[in-house]
Amino acid sequence: MRHFWEHATERHGLELSYTWRLLTLQAAGLAEKAPTRGKYRRRRERRPMRGMLLHLDASTHAWLGEDRPMADLDVMLDDADGRILFARFFDQEGTASTFAALEHVLGRHGRFSELYTDRGSHFCRTSRAGQDPDEAQAGQVTRALRTLGIRQILARSPEARGRSERCFGTVQGRLPQELKLAGTTDYEQANRYLDATCVADFNRRFTVKPAQPESAFVPLAGIDLRLLLSSQHERVVGNDNTVSFNRLVLQLPTSKQRLHHVRCPVLVHEFPDQTLGVSYQGRLLAAYSQQGDVRTQSKTKKKKAA
Repeated sequence: MRHFWEHATERHGLELSYTWRLLTLQAAGLAEKAPTRGKYRRRRERRPMRGMLLHLDASTHAWLGEDRPMADLDVMLDDADGRILFARFFDQEGTASTFAALEHVLGRHGRFSELYTDRGSHFCRTSRAGQDPDEAQAGQVTRALRTLGIRQILARSPEARGRSERCFGTVQGRLPQELKLAGTTDYEQANRYLDATCVADFNRRFTVKPAQPESAFVPLAGIDLRLLLSSQHERVVGNDNTVSFNRLVLQLPTSKQRLHHVRCPVLVHEFPDQTLGVSYQGRLLAAYSQQGDVRTQSKTKKKKAA
């Protein structure tokens, strides 16, 4: 209802108070009345500084209308001020969407302290249904967060993720109508609308002032985020300088650093954009398409003549 009032006053110049409009629509049966309040709950205090705690969650919804495919909207927001730092549509949330969100935020804002998520299978492993997650976690997301020194917090229920749940409630009540008004027909266009309009508008309306003006974000240096934020798989190079992965044979190109990489332990990377890569000792040797064709290979700097 507030979204409708904002649209009517800001875009059409109607001089109506919010309360008068709400009561009129409720009396006409065009707006629902707020449900009665349940038992008393105390809202958790926000973290005092930006970058101390970030929420990452996704919402599956018919964002483009009931006649269009559903999609997952992944959102990462700061607990201190409620500001959205990342928002993007994906066919389905998972490891790739998580790495895309982390790369975006880490690259623009720096390393943060804690990440709050649900208990999805890409965030943690739970051996027994209904039980707590395993004490020892070795998933791709956990490995990346541990390397970065970011503490991972797993919520116990949707109610525990109240801040992100309220954010999605607001977004679901506004974004579908805005996408329709903008003439959006596919999720590629919808992602452009998020970047150009939606995120900035949400942050302008709903961001609050944090308790402390300082920031807990720490600049990153000397870390190849593209390699770190990818699904990694250990392999050993064969005698013909090839690496086998998912029924593909990845041919390593020639290198000026080594005559060959036979029997070297390497990592095969699955990047969020669905391309592949092979690295050795933290250096990317080559990147590949989904079909295993070489796209790029590492470049070495030429030494200056003495």
